[in-house]
Amino acid sequence: MPEKSNFYLPDTFSYWKAYFIQMRPYLLFVSGIAGWAGMSIVFQESFNLQFYILGFISFFLAYGFGQALTDCFQMDTDSISAPTRPLSSGVISVKSVMITSII
Repeated sequence: MPEKSNFYLPDTFSYWKAYFIQMRPYLLFVSGIAGWAGMSIVFQESFNLQFYILGFISFFLAYGFGQALTDCFQMDTDSISAPTRPLSSGVISVKSVMITSII
């Protein structure tokens, strides 16, 4: 893991852009669609559009938050297999990613 003290801070646009890349946005649709399908099956009797939209957003983002959090614990392998990701390249800090993902 490269040593870098100039991380993007969480109150900047650059941090959120790097964090979003770390979430692997190309995979978010899988959890979003799976969550939507699950809600459609379970709640067939009562349809509430606001509930479905909030549920979809939650499922959509949950996978990415989990991916970013998991990456904090596998920095050794990610530095070899994915050195260009923001966390591996030292653009964002492990601590800030952990806090953001958990919150």
